[in-house]
Amino acid sequence: HVAFLRGRDATGNVVLGSPKLGYAAEFLAGPDAKTAGRFAARTRARVVAYGRFDAKDFAGMAGDWAILRLDDCLGERFGYLRHARTAARAAPMPDGPLMTIGYPASRAGMAGITIETGCRARDHGPVDGLVGVDCAFESGMSGGPVLQLQPDGAWIVVGMIQQSMAPVPGVLPVYTMEHRNQMIAVGAFRGAID
Repeated sequence: HVAFLRGRDATGNVVLGSPKLGYAAEFLAGPDAKTAGRFAARTRARVVAYGRFDAKDFAGMAGDWAILRLDDCLGERFGYLRHARTAARAAPMPDGPLMTIGYPASRAGMAGITIETGCRARDHGPVDGLVGVDCAFESGMSGGPVLQLQPDGAWIVVGMIQQSMAPVPGVLPVYTMEHRNQMIAVGAFRGAID
């Protein structure tokens, strides 16, 4: 949520405001596998498009995204991730194995990243762009990619980690919509990328 400007409400709670076009943040890539907080590259990133985020309703949750343009093309050094090209209404949720990548808060101060494979999309809605998954999300992973394994063995980005709904400590024995982890499907922001 770097692009969503942070502020405080009248009671002192942290709130996220709308991004601003042109707002700049530092973008880091290539985490060091042995030294926490060390990255192989960094560049400035600017907000070029964003959704209409509102935590109070599902339509607003589907707008929890921002597109950043990097000053330096780090893809030339680290490679690119392809994204799904299917419209959200044509394929509301991925149907193959998923993988998530992120920096969960529980690993703060530790080197590397967290990767989970083998999870799946379980439901979609209640608005276009939101998909419930059984991948393990944790605070700090928001904005990380959700990738789907393709028949040719490649992985493509099908969504972005959004949030855990009513999280509980430990692992639940079965998937429930009440406690689902939620991603924003690429279809919700693909037009801004194109």
